[in-house]
Amino acid sequence: MQPQNNRVIVWVKAQDPYQTVDERELGPGEYEYTEDIYPPEDDDGGFDLEGEREETDEKVKSKSAIFTPLGVIILDENTDMYKLFNFWIGHTNFGLTEDIQKVIEDVPGVEVLHTFTRYRMRVAFAKCFKANKVCHAIKAAIDKYLDTKDQ
Repeated sequence: MQPQNNRVIVWVKAQDPYQTVDERELGPGEYEYTEDIYPPEDDDGGFDLEGEREETDEKVKSKSAIFTPLGVIILDENTDMYKLFNFWIGHTNFGLTEDIQKVIEDVPGVEVLHTFTRYRMRVAFAKCFKANKVCHAIKAAIDKYLDTKDQ
């Protein structure tokens, strides 16, 4: 007979905080990225001869970039961690101690574990594992560990 407990883990799909906008309107002084570092010769700064703002229907694909100590990294499909990993956020009603973090890391299918707070973690499930099975395995491993620890 299994002991009853009130431990809960709620899983939410993690969202990319740097999610790029595919298309947007160009503002004044913005140009579609090219190898040329200079603005186009016909550029007037977005104003006509009378100083009125020109309207543009031009849309471009924008790319996000982050500045790191190693230099600028363009965020695309090759560097987007949220496309390379299957991240989920786990919200718990019990503390994520170092011992529980070790139990989670040892569950097959757990590729990455980041603990944000005492009750919140981000887990990446390996591509060859079903996320829902790994979630259940995490809960079962934690329950087993805590139930045997309490005895």
